[in-house]
Amino acid sequence: LAGLTGIVEETIFRGEALPGLASWSKVTLGAGENGIVIGAILSTALFAILHVNPKSFISGKEAIVDAGVLFGLQLCTGGVLST
Repeated sequence: LAGLTGIVEETIFRGEALPGLASWSKVTLGAGENGIVIGAILSTALFAILHVNPKSFISGKEAIVDAGVLFGLQLCTGGVLST
């Protein structure tokens, strides 16, 4: 089930949202050949917005501290997976 979640997310965001937003940006924003770049930025922003925990904005800075610790560990170890 956990693997299916990633496949569905990638299909939705990279397979559907990215091409749609790229086409939209070419027509609406007049982006031309840069439409795919703008589409990638917009689909990434949409993905990030949908994965934000709204409670973290209300309850305090715990999420920021957690993210900082994980980022620091990633910088120190050079990766995100433990070996």
